Amino acid sequence: MSVMTAGQRWLPLLLFGTLGMLLSEFAIWNIAPVARLLDHGPLAASLLVVPWLGYALVFVVIADLAVRFKVRDAVGLVLLGSLYGLFNEGVMADKVFGPGLGPAVLGLRPLNMTFTGLSWHAFIDVPLGMLLVKLILTDRLGLGDPRLTRRGCAAALGFACWMYSWNNFAAVQDRFPAGIPARLQAFWLGCALALGGLSIHAALACAPMSAPAEILDGRKKAWVWGLMAAAAALRFRLAEPTAALFFTMVVLAYWGLFVLHCRLRPTVPERSLYEESFPAHGRLSWAKYLKLAAVFLSGFAALSALGLRKTFMALDAVMILAMVAAAVAFPALVVKRLVQAALAG
Repeated sequence: MSVMTAGQRWLPLLLFGTLGMLLSEFAIWNIAPVARLLDHGPLAASLLVVPWLGYALVFVVIADLAVRFKVRDAVGLVLLGSLYGLFNEGVMADKVFGPGLGPAVLGLRPLNMTFTGLSWHAFIDVPLGMLLVKLILTDRLGLGDPRLTRRGCAAALGFACWMYSWNNFAAVQDRFPAGIPARLQAFWLGCALALGGLSIHAALACAPMSAPAEILDGRKKAWVWGLMAAAAALRFRLAEPTAALFFTMVVLAYWGLFVLHCRLRPTVPERSLYEESFPAHGRLSWAKYLKLAAVFLSGFAALSALGLRKTFMALDAVMILAMVAAAVAFPALVVKRLVQAALAG
């Protein structure tokens, strides 16, 4: 039995974390903090490595939970994504405890938790991120073939449309009333493409044959969870006690739903979705990647030239309402499934 190298163990996880950061921050244009950072000079951009490593650490925990609980179904992935979303917006960021829309309940504004924590992060970051890891590592996307296909072009143009849509997100436009400066947009898109390409190349180049049987062993698990608990404690110290208690209860409720869902499944999969990403094969063709990047950037530039800003702002509003409605309905549907499973058992 071959020994797994450090690269084979951690580089696929770094790919998962990178995709998680790109989906969590770059895809929704959370660009204002970076704009403030760049005000201190171009070298300040190097500090972006800090949130990158932070996201990598959090997504290692997500992958560890997916492997431990053998999560591969949509409901389990969305519940895992909901837990991640609550941690992201309640601990890594301060959106949950900050001002926002809608009425306050026990010191919190539920809409702040719902979007983006229990909607965008829950439905996109974790399920789509883990699926992309599988598609990339098993060469389902054809990234090793240097030829540019119609399917690849369509995917790149669809991604350009998605990115341009959220470039017009009302919250982004409030911070940049005259529009995001072209240089800042170029930096944002360039970083996303560079991080994505380098992470894909590294994960494929190490040729991992399997996922670790246990991603975080006892010592690593204690260290990582201790670090996350310390971050939560620090955030709670800055929040109102009632709000911190209410938020903790919400997190525990979603954790309970996640554990019960995993225990009451009719069958337990042999492998989680993350484990199904192995054995990895293929290599990234940089020629293919650069062609796809060129198509993507051309599509984004074309949409920018058309100036359909208000149309896309309206589209974003519709998508947000749909996500919020789904986030509100989702836990009720999960409870219904759990009750049915318990009665059937």
